[in-house]
Amino acid sequence: MDFEWLVDNKEARAIVASFSTYDDESSVHVLYLNRNDDQWRLFDWRDVLLPMSEAQFWAIYAGMDEPQDETYGSFTQRAYNISLSGAALPEKIKQTMATYNRTMFPRLYAAMAQNSLCSWLVLYKAKKELAEVAKQLSPDEFAGAWLYKAQSAAWSNDIELAFDNLREFNKQVGWHPKASQMAAEIAETPL
Repeated sequence: MDFEWLVDNKEARAIVASFSTYDDESSVHVLYLNRNDDQWRLFDWRDVLLPMSEAQFWAIYAGMDEPQDETYGSFTQRAYNISLSGAALPEKIKQTMATYNRTMFPRLYAAMAQNSLCSWLVLYKAKKELAEVAKQLSPDEFAGAWLYKAQSAAWSNDIELAFDNLREFNKQVGWHPKASQMAAEIAETPL
C-alpha cells in the first residue's frame, strides 16, 4: 500500500494489507525493514489498530517481573478460557467484564487490555457493555478505538455518529479493510 525510505537505501517503512482466506480476517500492518547489501530484514511490525508495535510490546514484557495474575497476558488468557467454557453467552460476557475490572494492568499495557476486552465484546455482540467501555476509549491511545466507538454507535442506531467515528479513523489511519467492511454493514441502502 505504501513504501517510504527512512534512511536512504538502508531502512524503510512499508504499509501492507493482508487478507486471510482462512478466516476472512484482514489487517493493515506497518513493517520496519533494514537492508544490508541485498538482504532485507524485518526488525519491527505493528498492526495499525493496536497501541504498540511488537518490539515495544516485548521490550516492556522483558523488563517486567515474572507474569502474575494482574498482567495483560493473564487477562487475555483468562478471557480466552472464558470463551471456551460451556457457559451461556450472558455469563461469558459477565465473567469477561468482571475479569477485566478486577485486573490491574501495568500502565503501558492498559490500552492493549482495552483493545482485547473490546474485541471480546464485539465477538459476543455485547452491546451494553461495549457502549460502556467505548465511552472510556481514547483514539490517541490506539486507532482501533475509533472502530469500537463506531460499532457501539451503530448498535445504538446512531448511524451518523458511527460514520463520524469511521471518518476520524480514516483521517488517522487511512484506508483499512475493517473500516470499509463496517461502513458497508451499517450503511442504510434504499431498496
